[in-house]
Amino acid sequence: MSYDAREKILAWIHESSPYEHASAGDPPIYMDYPNQKEPVVPGTNQKDPTHSAILGLTMAERLTEVGVEVHLNYPERPASIKSAQEFVLDRLATSRGTAKQ
Repeated sequence: MSYDAREKILAWIHESSPYEHASAGDPPIYMDYPNQKEPVVPGTNQKDPTHSAILGLTMAERLTEVGVEVHLNYPERPASIKSAQEFVLDRLATSRGTAKQ
């Protein structure tokens, strides 16, 4: 992979990056990487980097920095909420004041 043109498109990268737009007003998020087979170690090569839990881990760190509630789930580090469906149901229950304890 070549990074020769990276400087030329860096502004576009920042403009399109969810990482760059993370802010305290963002809603809670659930990220799930059930097919993660490799160890989740930032800086390592992944077979499918676009869908790697490393991307989720990096985003979770950024969101946590700005105060956003994050639920990150992958085999090596399971979250307390196990699915997108469970996350949505929990959010709905929370908004009604009936969240499970």
